[in-house]
Amino acid sequence: MNIKLSPLLFIIATLCLLPAINGPLQLDDFIHLEPIQNWLNTRTDTFALIFGNNSGPFGRPVSIFTFVLNALTTGPQIWAMKLSNLLLHLLTGICLAALFVRLFKRDSNLIENAGLAGVSAAALWLILPQHVSTVFYIIQRMTILASLFAVLACWSYVVARERIEANRKHGLLFLAGTVVLAILSILSKESGVLVPLYCLLIECIYFKPSHGQQRPGIITWGFRLGVIYPCILAIGYLSFNPDVVMRGYIDRAFTMQERLMTQISVVADYFASTFIPMVRSAGLFNDDFPIARNISSHETMILVAGAALIGAAIMLRKNYASFSAGIGIFFIGHLLESSIFSLEIYFSHRNYLPSMGLVLAAYGLIAGLLHRYPEATISLKRIMPAAFIGLFLVYCLASFSRATLWSNTGTLLTHALRHHPDSSRLRSELFLNALYTKRLDAALQQVDIAAQTAPQNEKRTMVLWRILAYCYSQSPIPKHELEALKNVPADKITLATGTALGYIGAAAEANACPGLDRKELGVIAGQWAVSTIQPPDSQWVWKTHLSSARLLASGGDVLGAFKQADWAFTDSAHNFNAGILAYQLANSLDDHKHAQEVMAKLVFSKPKYTKLQQAQLDALRNQ
Repeated sequence: MNIKLSPLLFIIATLCLLPAINGPLQLDDFIHLEPIQNWLNTRTDTFALIFGNNSGPFGRPVSIFTFVLNALTTGPQIWAMKLSNLLLHLLTGICLAALFVRLFKRDSNLIENAGLAGVSAAALWLILPQHVSTVFYIIQRMTILASLFAVLACWSYVVARERIEANRKHGLLFLAGTVVLAILSILSKESGVLVPLYCLLIECIYFKPSHGQQRPGIITWGFRLGVIYPCILAIGYLSFNPDVVMRGYIDRAFTMQERLMTQISVVADYFASTFIPMVRSAGLFNDDFPIARNISSHETMILVAGAALIGAAIMLRKNYASFSAGIGIFFIGHLLESSIFSLEIYFSHRNYLPSMGLVLAAYGLIAGLLHRYPEATISLKRIMPAAFIGLFLVYCLASFSRATLWSNTGTLLTHALRHHPDSSRLRSELFLNALYTKRLDAALQQVDIAAQTAPQNEKRTMVLWRILAYCYSQSPIPKHELEALKNVPADKITLATGTALGYIGAAAEANACPGLDRKELGVIAGQWAVSTIQPPDSQWVWKTHLSSARLLASGGDVLGAFKQADWAFTDSAHNFNAGILAYQLANSLDDHKHAQEVMAKLVFSKPKYTKLQQAQLDALRNQ
């Protein structure tokens, strides 16, 4: 294959993904893009929008800034945002080609064809079917950007090291560029904190000092300050403050130990689905991934295989540099999202950057074997270009098929029904679709199906869904539905429970729930918030207090509603909506003392509210 034709590979890969740009928003796209839409309407508080985002510990301002640019140039068009994601994916592939070429030039097995190998490897990564769900899940632009800057940081590091190694100019400038790019990666998504580890891996494998020589002092101290000392501090901090990690599991249906055991199978799935277009990675409804309650023979076999793979990478690092580096990148890339932190179990976008390592490893292993056994592989070398083209075209067809799947909601839901029938997220989606079209029978059918596989802590969610179905269809609510809630054992308040209760509270305020005893449901919800094992400041606990307040208020119990609203306001660290409701209820009770206390706290917390909320607060104070 001629390297001059390599740009054609990138063009073909991009064209195969184009059908998905007409697809809909997915899952938390709505939540994260709503502030962008609001800003587009008001054009105020831009700084707070970009730097005050709470989607991660660092706010991800770089990612939010790109969404703002999208809104400025193309408005709220969904297709434009998806097209932007696709172009960023293409740019990541181009930058990856530049990095691979640099690395292959330092690999004795690939140095002769470094240019062609590097470009073809990046093109192959670009068209991997697994990436369709990352590129066209709009909010995962955060993952794409973090990976793009990570690749650029690694490329900048390689250039810096080569210049320092050859005593050429501007080596320190590229080293500084590596730091800047690493920071941009972190500010795109927190997975960027792994960039120093990628650079350390590259240093250890591709820049081994010659016998009798030492690494430059600036490199040694750079890794001490950028990797070793921060890791020691992080481990020490988490050791003395385990609640930082453990607190996140309070709202989860699994423990940290269960998550770690489950991630053994999850990482194996990521590994396999990188090269094999597996069904699970095609869609988004992966919340049905089975939780491992103990280490089975299956997980044991995967652990042994993984350990053997890592061991092989370490042993072969001298003769198979790119293979060892690729395996290292894959496992380093999963250190955060597949470890102790209380994230959801499975999302294929978490393998976006780690899969680069597997492509690198595959090229390094094949090239190493061909180089080591030249006589036995003469015929294989001749068919390698044809084999690559064949594999590339297979991936193109698979990615085109997935892009078509992602082009509309109907095909995604049909696929999920076939392959993920036990997904509670899928049932929730189908339930909401039935609600919005006021199809009571269809909504209740989805509840019945979901109830068959729902875990114990979601049983009350199923009852709330049934009540909600009656509310939206304006049908009388059977009394036995509310009675059923009293018989459900107390458990953690889950995301689904809190969301359903919030919907019912809003519907009750609009008098859309005929026959519902709002006061009784409000009392029940308040008891859930008090009896749960979750801490009071858990968002699902204080939001349950808030829903209880709305139900009690619409049911005529203003005093009980005020107590619940004030509870929510305090435990939420002065949430605006909870505070406004508490203030209004206190005034309704002519309790001016408590009303003034709530208003004082609202005013004190005013700087953290949005501009619109601040304006509403000022208007309320001036009444």
